[in-house]
Amino acid sequence: MNKEKFRVLLERLDKELEGADITDAETRQKLSQLIADVKMKLNNPEDKQHHYRVVDNLKDSALKLETHHPKLTGILNEISNYLSSLGI
Repeated sequence: MNKEKFRVLLERLDKELEGADITDAETRQKLSQLIADVKMKLNNPEDKQHHYRVVDNLKDSALKLETHHPKLTGILNEISNYLSSLGI
């Protein structure tokens, strides 16, 4: 997956998040921050300290959303797999 396809994947995540019935403001905020973190990581792949936070947040968010928001979970897993394929 190239960077352009990855950006499209992030756009899908943004759209899915907008349409998702997430009533918990904290969860919604964490997901929005996660998107921003992933975008920053993509632009600064050498930032190792930021890397661990992004990876942990991706895994945590996917686990929390798995039951009620499978589409969001799928997109988060795709993002995680892409970052892993880059060695991030």
